[in-house]
Amino acid sequence: MKRLSIGVRLTLWYLVIFALGEVVFGVGMWFILRDSVLDMVDDDIETQVDDLSHLLATQANDVSVSTLQALMKQAYGSEQACPRMMLSTLCACSVRTYFCLPRWCC
Repeated sequence: MKRLSIGVRLTLWYLVIFALGEVVFGVGMWFILRDSVLDMVDDDIETQVDDLSHLLATQANDVSVSTLQALMKQAYGSEQACPRMMLSTLCACSVRTYFCLPRWCC
């Protein structure tokens, strides 16, 4: 069987090494970007939950759910009734101690 020329063999080695480097770089960047995005989302959700707990803490115990929803629309703007990733659907049970985690509406 005829051996490949040195130029073809070097080209194939270069191709394999370059492809492995690209795969390692791509996987590494995917993990780094995923962690970065998840950290930003976690921070955003934590801020919004703190805002919601502050809103609930400042209200009386007998406030209706519709009143709380109106307050949230007022606080977060009427143009977007559900701010991105906001816990906006309040349950009718005990508003003070329990609220539902809504479906992501935006």
